[in-house]
Amino acid sequence: MRSHSPSERMKPIGADAAAGVGVGLSDYDLSSDVSTMASHLELILTYALKGIGLNAMAALEAGINTGRSGVITAMRAAAQAAVDAAKTVLKIASPSGVFRDEIGRMAMKGFGKGVLLESRAQARTIQNAARYLTSEAKAGAIAYNNDNRRTYSQHSSVAVNVDNLHVNDRQDLHGLALEISHLVKRQLAGTGVRV
Repeated sequence: MRSHSPSERMKPIGADAAAGVGVGLSDYDLSSDVSTMASHLELILTYALKGIGLNAMAALEAGINTGRSGVITAMRAAAQAAVDAAKTVLKIASPSGVFRDEIGRMAMKGFGKGVLLESRAQARTIQNAARYLTSEAKAGAIAYNNDNRRTYSQHSSVAVNVDNLHVNDRQDLHGLALEISHLVKRQLAGTGVRV
């Protein structure tokens, strides 16, 4: 007898056996068994996955707790390095050299220059006011002769005492000049000079 691989004589037996198994399975109701098996499989997977998840989280927690001190140490070292770098850059040696030299001194120099610039501007305003007041005072010092001709008295003097003087703008200066002019006229009128 000659043997083939696969055996030609066994093929019909295998086909008949498979057909018999198929007919046998078709006559049998497997739905309740499959349903029971699915329920058991679901329970097994639920408990298995729950256990796996719990174990994974417990392991993660343990790992975090184990590494926590290392993380805290690293954060402290990084923060201290940042503070040390800031102190070095700002030349902090109680007091800070940068704040003293670059901020404090420069701020005061800027303040001083600003005061000088504004003082010059205000000095010009006061000079203009003084010229205006001088001309008003001269105009108030005019004396009249008997023939109604004006003569200027170069010997008159005016004393003005000012405790607090606040000048905000040209309108204030003009008002101040008018007030001084009126005071000068009243003072001259009290001395008998016609104004």
